[in-house]
Amino acid sequence: MGTFEDLGKRLDRFADQVLASTSSGIERTASETKEWRKVLDEIADKMRRTTQGGVERIAQETKDLGQSVQLRSRLREKKKRRDEKLCELGRLVLGQSGLDAVDEENVIVLRAEIAAQDAEIERIESELQNLGRD
Repeated sequence: MGTFEDLGKRLDRFADQVLASTSSGIERTASETKEWRKVLDEIADKMRRTTQGGVERIAQETKDLGQSVQLRSRLREKKKRRDEKLCELGRLVLGQSGLDAVDEENVIVLRAEIAAQDAEIERIESELQNLGRD
């Protein structure tokens, strides 16, 4: 019967070794899991910041593009109005038979309107240049 007792003792020692090895493996796995979690959290954080930065940049560029389109449209409109006023002024001055017959009041009004259009054109062009510099 000694052999069964020896076999039982061996099995007990083997079970103890398996238990110790398993416990050690579990502790090591738990430690590695914590380390990997930290690494994965850092990667996720970097991805989140990169994505957020990209989205914010795209949103700003889209906003700038929309403003640019709107300003360019207004600029074309102002230049068209200025050109119309210049033509009107030319017709007024050249349409008269002599310089004495020129309606000075209308000339003064047209010149003021042209100057106002020029000032607005300069303002819009300045806005366009400054767009996106913020």
